[in-house]
Amino acid sequence: MSFGPSVARACHAMQFREPTRGAAPRAPGAKQASEEAMVRRRTMVLVGAVALLLLIGVAISVGTKKRGLPQHPPAEEKQQPTQHHAQQYAVMISVREANLRSGPGTVYSVIGRGKRNDSFVVRGRKEKWYKIDYQGRDAWVHESAVIEKSDDPLNIFVERGKAIFAAIVKHYPKVEAEVWGLSTPTPVVALVIPEPEWNNLAKADQVSLTFYVESLLPAVRAEPDRYIDVFRDTPQYGLFRAKVARLCDDCWIVGIGRLTFDKKAASPDKIVVQGNSVWEKDERKRGVKAAEFRRGSLLVRPAPPPTEF
Repeated sequence: MSFGPSVARACHAMQFREPTRGAAPRAPGAKQASEEAMVRRRTMVLVGAVALLLLIGVAISVGTKKRGLPQHPPAEEKQQPTQHHAQQYAVMISVREANLRSGPGTVYSVIGRGKRNDSFVVRGRKEKWYKIDYQGRDAWVHESAVIEKSDDPLNIFVERGKAIFAAIVKHYPKVEAEVWGLSTPTPVVALVIPEPEWNNLAKADQVSLTFYVESLLPAVRAEPDRYIDVFRDTPQYGLFRAKVARLCDDCWIVGIGRLTFDKKAASPDKIVVQGNSVWEKDERKRGVKAAEFRRGSLLVRPAPPPTEF
């Protein structure tokens, strides 16, 4: 390490000079003068040593700055890097069965089928087609056959309602959503469940079931034949089917009833909830209007589906 000329001069001042041997004895006065000179030299040595230490400290400090050694900021100034995670979402099959194709269009071959309530991670989208992860490979499904799953409060209710519906179907396999209204101006998607099942549901779960029925409307409009099980041999069927394809967004009802003879479904006895516009057009005002039935319930997050679902 080089300390420069100032340091060299300080070092030179620290050197001792040996007395010349064999010199003639000095007089008493000369001896006193020699001792005083020695004291002055020792004082100079101490001063020089202090100066040397100071110069070394300065040199080290300057060398550190020139070398650009890392200067650590205070702990509160350190910032953690921002991590950006791609938001991943999924879609759930909302129809009885949906074709999964090799490309975004009906001209592509069918490579699999998704059943109602099956969920798939979304990898992309092109126009009205979702690209999904199907058994580790890409597949495409039309938007009319699915609903998106996310943290949106309404979707949480839909998923809860779907799970409740699935549990009911386990015990009553013929319970299903179907289209009513052949002789009425406004067809509706109707779900009728056994009355004891409805009465055993918490209010938030009843609300969730209404959202699930409402979520089926896009699929019913897209594929009416899957939800119209009767009247196909009547002359009015074509007209009725055309009406179903134009269902309004709240054309639905939830009803309850007694068990059928085979105990696999329920016969419709009573309407408990109707979509807003359907209730308003109903002269008898059967059941409760959806907006009133759901009032306050949207502030309560429904319970997650049980694990057995």
